[in-house]
Amino acid sequence: VKGGVLIESTVVYRFIRLLGCGFRHLPDVWKILVPTAIAVFIAFVMISFTIYSGEALFIVFVCGMLLLVAVWYLAIMVNRITAGARNIRDGNSSHVISTDKMCPVLKEHAETINEISRAVDAAVEEKMKSERLKTELIANVSHDIKTPLTSIINYTDLLTSEGVNSERAEEYLSTISANAIRLKKLTSDILEASKISTGNINVERTRCNLNMMLEQAMGEYEEKMKNAGLIPVVKYPKNEVTVLADGEYSWRIIDNIMNNICKYSQHETRVYMEIFQSDGYGCISFKNVSATELDISPEELMERFVRGDESRNTEGSGLGLSIGGDLAKAQGGELDISIDGDLFKSIIKFEAIEKSND
Repeated sequence: VKGGVLIESTVVYRFIRLLGCGFRHLPDVWKILVPTAIAVFIAFVMISFTIYSGEALFIVFVCGMLLLVAVWYLAIMVNRITAGARNIRDGNSSHVISTDKMCPVLKEHAETINEISRAVDAAVEEKMKSERLKTELIANVSHDIKTPLTSIINYTDLLTSEGVNSERAEEYLSTISANAIRLKKLTSDILEASKISTGNINVERTRCNLNMMLEQAMGEYEEKMKNAGLIPVVKYPKNEVTVLADGEYSWRIIDNIMNNICKYSQHETRVYMEIFQSDGYGCISFKNVSATELDISPEELMERFVRGDESRNTEGSGLGLSIGGDLAKAQGGELDISIDGDLFKSIIKFEAIEKSND
């Protein structure tokens, strides 16, 4: 008694403790079923001492058995949900809990866990995709920087060994100059992409006329499109479309798209351009036929340093569409891209100020 261990030292306490230890190691279903069965048995014994009618005892017995079956069913369903939750906890995010023959309350609980599982699975997949794209980004930017830099070094060595009076000195200098300009543009694009993605740009949205923007683009690229063998087909609305956008940045988006059209379109094909309004947005759409097979998704094409031509033989950094998408978002707009076979379609959307009646 003085040591405070009188109760713990009794046989009854140790027996109960042993039962409790065994109970903890029972399956989840039995943890629910055993106490319920004991409660039903005690209730039946107590009722049997107060009721002397055989029919009444039979009814109580049947009710007790039905209660036991109901609890057994609930225990099995709860065990199914618990096992599924443990699977998800252990890393099997694709596990789906079967809701077959579940009561509505437990079914809703199981479906909620399944939704969490799907969300976790999607997050893991997105994380893996992000890691893959990060690896590709490092490889691509290394390749794009290394190629012109290697060319500059090699031609500088040739010029050094042959001297400035060499017959090919002018050719070497021209190649060095072209690659230096290419490297400078790539560096500039990387810095710009970094600034845009971190939000370090000042966007001043004002009233902009999409008709005038497209007309300006047509004037700028008329000669380039002619040299590329492209036939522009432009459709303007009856009324001018005015949007809320930053004139400088919105022109950069159009410039990138037009540049890609001249660079990657199939020779002797039409390029369709149209201005329209849709769901509160003023839009400019561009459609062109790619000269190479577009075996890539629009989402991947919008990533940085990704190009439609996997050989990467063409000039450019592969940042144009990525920068365009970020610039559109910064202005409260969108840049949507879709691919249908070799048909490439891009739509620039800005918040419309006025509604035109086409």
